[in-house]
Amino acid sequence: MKKNIYFVISALIALKLFLILTNPSFIGSKEIEHKIIWGKWSEPKINELLETTQKINSFDDKILLISNTFLGTEYQENTLIGGSKTPELLTINFEGMDCFTYLDYVEALSHSQNFKEFKTNLIDTRYKENLVSYNNRKHFFSDWLINSKIEDVTKKIAENEAKLVKKYLNRKSETELFLKDIPITEREITYIPSNKISPKVISNLKNGDYIGIYTNLTGLDVSHTGIFIKKDKTTYFRHASSRKKNRKVVDEDFLDYLKSKPGIVVYRKNSG
Repeated sequence: MKKNIYFVISALIALKLFLILTNPSFIGSKEIEHKIIWGKWSEPKINELLETTQKINSFDDKILLISNTFLGTEYQENTLIGGSKTPELLTINFEGMDCFTYLDYVEALSHSQNFKEFKTNLIDTRYKENLVSYNNRKHFFSDWLINSKIEDVTKKIAENEAKLVKKYLNRKSETELFLKDIPITEREITYIPSNKISPKVISNLKNGDYIGIYTNLTGLDVSHTGIFIKKDKTTYFRHASSRKKNRKVVDEDFLDYLKSKPGIVVYRKNSG
């Protein structure tokens, strides 16, 4: 009888240890090698920011606050470490960011209560199946829909003006790929043409909506990303801008920015 009890206890302990070791939070904070470039930030400062966000109930207001704290941050491209021949390294760079990593940080921080949770949530935001690898990285904006926290609301807000197109993501040409060793993915993309973005459509957008700038290239879903912001009856596109005059995270007039762009894709926090 005692042997049976010892066996059960040992099995329970083994099961608990297994669950701990395979838990994404454990993986993200203890086992995954990472690199952090703090810039003006530090772990206590991030925790202080997240303590403030815990007093905010709505995710759109959280995104508004968090994204605002990075205004003025330098634009840097190619900040992630990893490639077809280079091992992926979880990289956190608060000193410089591009349009995609900017959204990575804002999204992950909006779900976190402290820096430890942020690392776990960043893995969930940036990678499929919580696996830090180049092949599992969410290279395309529509890969974000793999994250159940995000939903595509483009058609919902479009007032019957949305268009649906089929894309072959990562196919640059018949013989070339945009990203080496990443497979071509057939995917349908819904977008709103810029000339169809009416005052009614604008009114349907919410503070903190994630905006993808649609591209006509068949191998890409969007060419750029940012965040929709409403302030004092004016709408802005908040983004890590690569333009020579900016080279930092800025707010630009939303409609002015879209004048020469094909359209937008809109993602939002899943209300469910």
